Amino acid sequence: MKQVWRVSVLALSLAIGATGSDALAQSALDRRISAAEQALARGYYSEALSALEGAESHPRGAYLLGRLYLTGDGVVPDAERAFRLLRSAAQSGDTDALHLLGQMYAVGRGVGADPELANQYLREAAESGNAEFQHDYASFLEANQDLGGPQAALDWYRRAAAQDHWPAWTSLGVLHLEGRGVDRDLAQALMRFETAAAAGDARAQNNLGILYSRGEIVEQDYERAAQLYQQAASQGLPSALRNLSVLYENGFGVALDEAFARELLANARLLEASGFSAMLGAIGFRFDPRLVEPDWNLPLTSSAAIAADAGDPVALYETAFRYLQGFGVSRNTDEALRRFEAAVDANFGPAALNLGILYAYGSLVPQDYVRAYTWFAIAAQLGVSEAAELRDALAREMSEDAVRRAQEQTRNYMSGR
Repeated sequence: MKQVWRVSVLALSLAIGATGSDALAQSALDRRISAAEQALARGYYSEALSALEGAESHPRGAYLLGRLYLTGDGVVPDAERAFRLLRSAAQSGDTDALHLLGQMYAVGRGVGADPELANQYLREAAESGNAEFQHDYASFLEANQDLGGPQAALDWYRRAAAQDHWPAWTSLGVLHLEGRGVDRDLAQALMRFETAAAAGDARAQNNLGILYSRGEIVEQDYERAAQLYQQAASQGLPSALRNLSVLYENGFGVALDEAFARELLANARLLEASGFSAMLGAIGFRFDPRLVEPDWNLPLTSSAAIAADAGDPVALYETAFRYLQGFGVSRNTDEALRRFEAAVDANFGPAALNLGILYAYGSLVPQDYVRAYTWFAIAAQLGVSEAAELRDALAREMSEDAVRRAQEQTRNYMSGR
């Protein structure tokens, strides 16, 4: 009996030792992740990456790594790896990962745009009670009439506003001002704008300035409008810079100064044009809006397949989407790229735009800014207006040599047609 007792104690000691070791390892991992978050807050990406080495199994570590691989901060961007990490973190309940995945699906960043999945992830994040996530979900609903539009957004804006989230106050003010999703109520709109503007929300300051400029709801007061526009402009809001430039150009509420007006307008344009990632995110990876988007849940029709094989550019474009996403066919990235390129050869500019977006994101293909620039430039020459803006914004993030190579590739392609 004594020997058995000693063995049991030994086994118990080993079990306690293992548990203690696991707890120490978990504690060390938690400390490394905390150190990584602090490093990221300071912009020290290499330090954060070092702390996150081997942290993929931790939900927070997976989220932080996924975000880095999505943005390309300190690492070579890898959209597929970012998606895997973020999905793992989201499945473990990390609300930041849920929110970011929702945003990715909403605009097609790193993944195909999918409003239903975007709705699912953004709602889960909003249900955590985070006011910013509630506001973002409301904005998504407001822009998607099929999901309820402004009326569905109203409740989520109100939840965020109840936590004194000032952008939500402003968004509610806009809905009341325009009577979207709620009865038009100018007094409510004014109260929302004034409260949020006093708290420093740039959009509210700009909107309140517009009301004073127009004399809408309040007595017209250009001097007060100029003050509000200036407050918003100092926070880098392009629309406020534009509105302030109008006042200086005409001498409304301020001394007439046409040169300063032009300077303000130039600054607004610079802010609007800057940020290639923001522009790319706003456009997203989408099916050309000029075409009737097919029901992707239905299989590929024989007529569409025959038309694509015959070289019809629209059919090539549609079937390229199918092969890229696996809609009604087996997913085949190489075949999708071939069909997009064949559509471009047939002078279909939107296919070139989509190729540029794929290479810019590094989604399903290695990220390649030279190729992205080339396809954007080709799309622009084929009449796709937003492609020129993307091309020029991307050029600001490339070396001169890379831009020259891309321009040479574009010339070679166009001259060989």
